Amino acid sequence: MTVALTNGGYVDLFNNAGYTHLIVDLVGFHTPEFGSHFFGRTPQRIIDTRSGAGTPVSTTVSVPVEWPDYVTGALLNVTATQATTDTFVHAGSESGYSTSTLNLKPGQTVPNAAVAQVKSGDLMRFSNNAGTTHVIADVEGVFVGQGGCVSECAVAWGMGVNDSVGARPNAPKSAQLPVTGVSGVKAIASGVDMGYALKTDGTVVAWGANEYGQLGNGWTGLGSPMPVPVKGLAGVTQIAAGPHAGYALRDGTVLRWGRTPVYATARPFLTEVISGATKIAATETNGFALVDGQAYGWGSAHDGLLGVTYKEASAEPRKILGVTDMRDIAGGKYTAYAIKNDGSLWAWGSNRAGELGIGVACDSNTGQGCGSAEAVKVSGLTDVRAVSAALGRAYALLGDGSVWTWGTVGVCSGCASTTPVKMAELADVTQVAATPGGGYALRADGTVLGWGANHFGELANDAAGTFAGQPVVVGGSTGVTAVAGGRYAGYALTGA
Repeated sequence: MTVALTNGGYVDLFNNAGYTHLIVDLVGFHTPEFGSHFFGRTPQRIIDTRSGAGTPVSTTVSVPVEWPDYVTGALLNVTATQATTDTFVHAGSESGYSTSTLNLKPGQTVPNAAVAQVKSGDLMRFSNNAGTTHVIADVEGVFVGQGGCVSECAVAWGMGVNDSVGARPNAPKSAQLPVTGVSGVKAIASGVDMGYALKTDGTVVAWGANEYGQLGNGWTGLGSPMPVPVKGLAGVTQIAAGPHAGYALRDGTVLRWGRTPVYATARPFLTEVISGATKIAATETNGFALVDGQAYGWGSAHDGLLGVTYKEASAEPRKILGVTDMRDIAGGKYTAYAIKNDGSLWAWGSNRAGELGIGVACDSNTGQGCGSAEAVKVSGLTDVRAVSAALGRAYALLGDGSVWTWGTVGVCSGCASTTPVKMAELADVTQVAATPGGGYALRADGTVLGWGANHFGELANDAAGTFAGQPVVVGGSTGVTAVAGGRYAGYALTGA
């Protein structure tokens, strides 16, 4: 059922007489501000286990349904009858018993209206917790994502675990399609399984997973295939993402939400002390900002991420000594990087996979060489224009359009280098983006190359198999102006 919320977002539950146990599962909410549109339809029966052979449901039954393109949910009328024992039935696109659509006992016939999250191409699954029962279900309506992109689009591809590619038609995972419902995008960022878009009006929208509140819309647990506004953000000039957290730069201050360093929050909150910031970045456990060329960090002190002064984790920003005269900053998994105004690249934090790029390997037995709290100069690089890092690997883009890499190098499975090596296949590159499984390079002609893991369609290139040891063309992308990538999806910003 659907109920109106009282002030403060509460749902009131009343029992008329005596005592009873109550079980409530939240599967979604309605708002006029964003999300999918509902379309009622003539009831369509999709399952009646009493007909035909008359076999009741004992575990899970899967039913094919022709869902419309960009569907995000379905309104069902589900009935269970002739149960052999106390049980409950779950209806959804995923099999399992984590929530109950209805509960019944032997001798009862129990109907219930239910909303289930589904997407194009999904099977509808009906799971019974105990014994056997007959199940009857009708589709009464569907929720469909609206608002195709007009211009300045965020395009996504890949398997899109946890809705990280947004609402889509039933298309191959290699298909590059605009994220439904968002236009006017000027920057993109991604975590493990969620995406962020900074719009030209200075607002930020998010889609994908939300177990830590990383959508920034005030709730946790339920993700969204449709972009939702990150609450309270306007006038934003830069965004960044950790694996499960978002960051925004506004008027020199830093806001953060999701699984941020030290604690999690579902709404953006101000990072105290920081003002006058010009750049922001994040690692898995830390946030960073540049103020007048000086780096500040907060979060874990693991492997020296907060510099030589601070040995304990801190929720408050701490000045990282020795990291001054910097013009840009970036984060990997447990390693941070900053580009100095003279074009040199500096790093601090973990070196367990050679991420510092100084020619020193980590000795896991003694701990020698496994990290540095003091910023060290990455070997052999000059005229560095940009740096990107993820999961033990880093990439530097030089002024001549070449790309250099070190750490767990993404161009071969299992190989590594403790000093930067040139990626000979790449030239005329304008942006490089590290991903958990490899990386992307945007060329001056607006095309994208990718390499590394392709288990989830990250390369949008079926011919690449599950791993590309050399850069391959990412789908049919053209006119791309920026690129980013998560674990299960890739993202590009296009002009149309």
